[in-house]
Order: sequence, then structure tokens, then C-alpha cells
Amino acid sequence: MERGRLIQYLVAFALSLSTAALGTLSAWPTPVMPKFHNNQTSVEITKNEIATMLAMSPPGFVVGSLATRFISDSLGRRATVLASALPIVCGTIIAAFARVAWLLCIMKFLWGFGTGMVSTIIDQELELMKRDVSKEMRNSSSAWEFFTGKQYRRPIMIAFGLKLTQVLTGGMSIQQYMGLITQEIGLDVGLSTLLIIFGAVKFFVGIMSSTLVDRVGRRPLLIYSFFGTGISLSVAGTYFFLQEYVRVDHAILKSYGIAAFVAIILSNGISTLGFNSIIGIISAEIFPLNIKTVAMTSLNVFGGCLGFSVAKSYQAINNVSGFYGVFWIFASSAFLGAIFSYIAVPETKGKSLREIQEILQIGTACTEEESKLNDVQVVEMIEKCRDIKESKKDSSL
Repeated sequence: MERGRLIQYLVAFALSLSTAALGTLSAWPTPVMPKFHNNQTSVEITKNEIATMLAMSPPGFVVGSLATRFISDSLGRRATVLASALPIVCGTIIAAFARVAWLLCIMKFLWGFGTGMVSTIIDQELELMKRDVSKEMRNSSSAWEFFTGKQYRRPIMIAFGLKLTQVLTGGMSIQQYMGLITQEIGLDVGLSTLLIIFGAVKFFVGIMSSTLVDRVGRRPLLIYSFFGTGISLSVAGTYFFLQEYVRVDHAILKSYGIAAFVAIILSNGISTLGFNSIIGIISAEIFPLNIKTVAMTSLNVFGGCLGFSVAKSYQAINNVSGFYGVFWIFASSAFLGAIFSYIAVPETKGKSLREIQEILQIGTACTEEESKLNDVQVVEMIEKCRDIKESKKDSSL
């Protein structure tokens, strides 16, 4: 008994270390970006090369996720989990000794690859647990049936539409360029202090998000968080519009710089509290068990490709229209996300899988075998674990 409890503690500790490591990799660009632009490092890198480097993580995640499904069949899941440390360690060694831009691109790709491996192994473990209590997976559908089946069109529209608006709000790009953005605002507060504030708000808001989802509901939180993020990003964009396009005197505009910084912090906090935390949950809830694996894999590939496109185009848009153009595009995407959520997304709070599928009119969701499950609580527990994992995965993209 005591040995079993010790093993549980060790597993929880290992997972915590893994989460901390992945969070560190995700936040690495935030303090490093200003050093690149101020030539405070020994790395020779241009703005376009920086954009390419930052865009390499989502493709790495997708490749790592897809490759793991084959690697685990050959080596087993335990060996695959251990192997996931290899690309992360290699990427970290490159970060320590790199002197040219292409090595940093490889570094970000390897970090994304390792993150994709860890996330996919967790997903596979949840799948195995679910199979122990459900026979539904014997009727798994193919990718062709998923994309051509009429009964899946509405869930596909909802899941892919939410993923599209989530990525286009630019949360990850803002985090990666946060150091440069705060420098551009020109506050008298030290850059390190501003970045600590940014990270602290993100951390505490992330803790609050799980409680708020159950109290408020998925749909209202989606709508209000998209809308609030859109307003905050619009305020920040307006500040940069006055600074870069209207060219208001810096001495006059500087006193309002704190408003732009607070707006950016609010956009990050609201999105973390709202749609960034629950879009993965909703996507996992709206697909029936027989198609969920194909659906979530397809959604991850779509999100990875889209994340690469947004990260790569950020600098190009900034070169053309400045920071105000970037922020206004992100704000427009957030407002579109609010409208889309109001029109298309149903409320799934407190509803069983059967009730959700009835709302979406998916006739194949509730088979005879599923209705005869003896351990419904176990199934719901496993689905909740999957939902939490999907929400964490979204934040890493």
C-alpha cells in the first residue's frame, strides 16, 4: 500500500517536472527576443530569421505527434516517454552553443517535436484506459469517413472554427514578442519587471480558469473572453497607431503607455481564463468516441500548420503596417471568434456525451454498446482527463 502511494507521488512529481520543462521551453523567446534585436548575443540573426525560428515549434509538434504513434508501437510507450527527452535535451544544447540562425530553427523544431511526443503518449494512455471500460473503439471510423460523413459536419465546423479563431488572436506571437512590444511602449519600468508581471498574471489566471469554467459554462465564457480579448487588443493597437502612424509626440503619448501595457496583460489574462482554456475541452466533448482519435489528431495538425503560418507572417505584417496593424488583426479575429461562438457553439456544461450528440444530431454517437456501459463514472473521469490535457496542449501551441 505504502509502495503504491510512493509510486503515485513519484509519477505526479515527474509529470510536474515535465510540465515545468515544457512551460520553460514555451516562454524562452519572451526574454530572449529583445537581446536578439539589440545585438546583445553572439548569434547573427535577422528579423526574418527570427520569425522563421519562432514558427518552427508548431511543425515540430505535429511531426512529433505523428511520429510517436509509430515509435510507440515499436519501442513501447515507456521507452517512448523516455525518448521524448532526447529532442528536448538536444535542442537545449543547441540553444547554449548556437551561433547561427539555422541552428536556432532546428532547436525550436526539436523542442516542438519533444512536446508533441509527450502530449501524444498521454493521449494514448487515456485511450487505453478508455478501452478498458468501453467497446466503442471497436467501431473506430477512418479519416475518410470523418471528413465525408454528414453527421460530423457540424462538430468539424465548430472545432476547426474555434481553433482558427484561437490561433488568429495571436496569443503565442504576443508572448514570444512581448519583450520587444514592451520596449516599444517605452515605459520607465525595467523590462525584466514587466515580463515578471506578464508571467505572474498568466500563471494565476491559469489556476482560476478551471473553477470558472464549471461555474459560468463553456459558451458564455467563450463569447465574453473573445469579446474582452478583442477590446483589449484594440486598445493596444490604438496606442501603437497613435505612436507609429499619427506620430503623436512621445512625451505626450508616454504617459498613456501603461494603458497599452495593461491592455496587453488583460488580453492575455482574459484569453487564458476563457477560450484558451476551454476550446480543447469543447473539441474533445463534441466528437463521439468512435471518431475522437481521428478528430483530435486532425485538429492538432490543423492547429500546427496554422500556428506556423501566424508565427511566420507576424514579422511580415509588422514590417508593412507596424504593431498597430498586427494588434488590430488579432483584435478582429477575437471579435469574429465571439460572433462564431454565439452563432455556432452549443453549451456543453453538465451534459453527458449522449446529450451533446443529440444536440449536434450525430446519430452514430450512442450505440447499443455505449448505452450498456456499467462504469459510466470511469468513462467520464477519463474524458475529463483528456479534456484537461487538450486544454494544456492548446496553451503550448
